[in-house]
Amino acid sequence: MSRSQKSICKGPSRGRCWIRDMLDPSIKVAFLNTDTLLPGALEEAKGNRIVNPTEAIICTQLVESLLSVGIDASSIGVMTHYRSQLALLKHNLRQHADVEMHTADRFQGRDKEVIILSLVRSNPAHSIGELLKDWRRINVAFTRAKTKLLVIGSRETLKGNGKDKDGKEEMIAEFITLLEKRKERIGNGVADFEDEV
Repeated sequence: MSRSQKSICKGPSRGRCWIRDMLDPSIKVAFLNTDTLLPGALEEAKGNRIVNPTEAIICTQLVESLLSVGIDASSIGVMTHYRSQLALLKHNLRQHADVEMHTADRFQGRDKEVIILSLVRSNPAHSIGELLKDWRRINVAFTRAKTKLLVIGSRETLKGNGKDKDGKEEMIAEFITLLEKRKERIGNGVADFEDEV
């Protein structure tokens, strides 16, 4: 998806340009739902490793956009729970060595002004896998941002079956539900793509 193939923004108003909406300083936490990009946004298995190239492209676009509006590279962190996705992100962002990129486990104890989190999982079975069921890892990922947290993923997959082994809603599903409620109240929180990536 090159820049010549797709327009980044369709207009100046909120909701017409996902990337402009994500750069808005008043947006502190946002979930970027990739479901409208299906089937292109499905995860891919590479042996026993899982990657999501579409999410990697979105992360790259967000980092480059943040840099273009003057956010210092050392203030941006890119995070995922999957080492294979991290390798893909590092490859895509190799020109931006000052942007810190780690798995959620490696980010423990570090904070950044802006955190971009790629959750990777997007599949017809709505399976989030074991890593995203671990509330401690999710907690680390959600608490590293000082000013802005941008989470990228499939709403349908991440809401999944919604229940853990004790019958409680999975933490990641709770997060999505919270942002959906927040969107109803104040008009933002969950961004849907409409052929803009």
